[in-house]
Amino acid sequence: MNKLLLMVAGLIFAFFSFACEEEEPPVYDPTSGNNTLTSEGCRYKVDGVLQEHDIAKIQAHNPVEDYLILTLPSPIDLQLRMLENKTGTQHAGEGESQYRLVDVWYFANEMWYYANEDVGEAKITLTDIGTLNSPAEGYDGFIKGTFSATVVNEAGDSIEITDGVFYCSPL
Repeated sequence: MNKLLLMVAGLIFAFFSFACEEEEPPVYDPTSGNNTLTSEGCRYKVDGVLQEHDIAKIQAHNPVEDYLILTLPSPIDLQLRMLENKTGTQHAGEGESQYRLVDVWYFANEMWYYANEDVGEAKITLTDIGTLNSPAEGYDGFIKGTFSATVVNEAGDSIEITDGVFYCSPL
């Protein structure tokens, strides 16, 4: 009887041990386009170090009408600039004119780093977009997407930004 009781107790212990294990969150795979964010924020790696923020904003019509700047988490951190409000992939240095070229600005080590038509590289994919209204009305909805970049400062030093995901709301 004692052996049976001990065996049943062991089985119950084993059952509860496995049932109480925490499930690991899904690993983000940037090549899949799977942005798992469900509310405002952003997540990316800077030279392999994870950065996570609960703020990510859309600046519509600033500084050029009909274009967007996404600030992750603020204008003094990371900016994805001169984006068109359309789904799909946009690259640094692309655009309809020299004043409307996609670029990335990143502030680190007390200086700005860039990816534009001259230095670095960047890939920004917008997977979900809202409505870009007139400058007086601003932006309705949110923008969701993925990004990666190699940004370079004036001295030629570079920083790798990888595995980026964002969910931006209007200012």
